[in-house]
Amino acid sequence: PIAHIFSVIALSLSMARGTRLERLRSSTTVMAARQVIQTFAGCFGYLSPRHAYVECESGESIAGAVLRASGLACSDERLRMVNGLMVLLADHELSPATFAARIAASSGADLHACLVSAIETSSGRQIAEVYDRTEDFLTGAKSKADLVRRVRELEAVGRAPPGFNQPIYPHGDPRAPYIFDLVRRAGRLSRHLDMVFAFLDEAESRFELKPRSEFGVVALAAALGFPRRAAGGLYILSRVAGWVAHVIEQRLSTA
Repeated sequence: PIAHIFSVIALSLSMARGTRLERLRSSTTVMAARQVIQTFAGCFGYLSPRHAYVECESGESIAGAVLRASGLACSDERLRMVNGLMVLLADHELSPATFAARIAASSGADLHACLVSAIETSSGRQIAEVYDRTEDFLTGAKSKADLVRRVRELEAVGRAPPGFNQPIYPHGDPRAPYIFDLVRRAGRLSRHLDMVFAFLDEAESRFELKPRSEFGVVALAAALGFPRRAAGGLYILSRVAGWVAHVIEQRLSTA
C-alpha cells in the first residue's frame, strides 16, 4: 500500500537528516515538509507501469510531479484539477490522523515522526482503505444495473457500499459535488464515468446513498487515468500540508 511506502520514505528522510537533536536544531519545519512532499510525489511512480521512483524535477509543481510519476501527460487542465483536489483535501479539522499528528508533536517528536503517525492512522479501513474499497466496488461493472445489483447484495448481508454517507455530513458531504465538478471539466467523459454518474443519481433516489469525497476522488483518478490505488495516495499527499500546519500549531501551543 502506498501509505506504507510513504511511511518508510518519511522515516528514511528523517534518518538522513542526522540525529533527532540535530534535526530539531538545524532544520526548519517548512524545508523538511517541502522535501517530504516532493519525495512523496515521486512515489506515485511505484504505482505506474514502470514500478519505480520518479524524482521531482527542479521547479516542477507537485501536481505536475504526481502526474509525471504516474505516467500521465501534463496539461493545464490536468494540473488545475489535481491542484484543486489537493487544496480541497488539505485539511479536515481534527480528524483521527490529525489528532495523532498533534499528539506526536505534543510529545516533542520531530516532523517526520508526526507525519508517520498521521499516515499510519490514515492507512486503516475507515480512512485510506475507503478509497481502495470504493475502487474495487466500481471495478468491472459494465452497467448501472451492475452497480445497483452490487448495492443490493451488500445491503442483503448488512453491509453498506463503500464511498457513501459520511456520518458527520448527514445531508451529504459538501466536498463531493466540488470534486464531481472537477471530473466533469476533465473533458469528454468515458462510458465508465457516464455509467458511474447515472448510478449516483439512482443510488441517491432509490437507496438514499449520498457520495462521500472518497467516491469523488476515485472518480477523478479514473477520469485522469491514474494507475490503480492512486486515489488513496492522492488523499494522503494532499493531507500532508494540513498535518504540517497542525504540527506547527501544536508546537506553538505547547512551547
